[in-house]
Amino acid sequence: MRKKQILVLVAVLLSTASLPITLTGASVALPDIATDLDARLTPVQWVVNGYNATFAGFMLVSGSLADLVGRRRVYAAGVGVFAVTGLLSTLVTDIVLLDVVRAVAGA
Repeated sequence: MRKKQILVLVAVLLSTASLPITLTGASVALPDIATDLDARLTPVQWVVNGYNATFAGFMLVSGSLADLVGRRRVYAAGVGVFAVTGLLSTLVTDIVLLDVVRAVAGA
């Protein structure tokens, strides 16, 4: 394999590994999120549910979009959105805003 192919493979594998880590990490952190943001159970559960719902909903859309504009562009945009929303998730102080940011991260 060429060096570029190995780099692409590593990038895709790392991003694939981030999905279960993101889901598990958020699920484990729900009690701490509820405490830190002084939130009740239902809005806190949407931290995980919103991400799951938009991730599932955008899976087919992103595949079709990749056919139209290219896999690299869609992949790069997805990684960019995921990185920005991950950073924003650490900065928000309101549970509703966290739910929205996590839902956007699922896209």
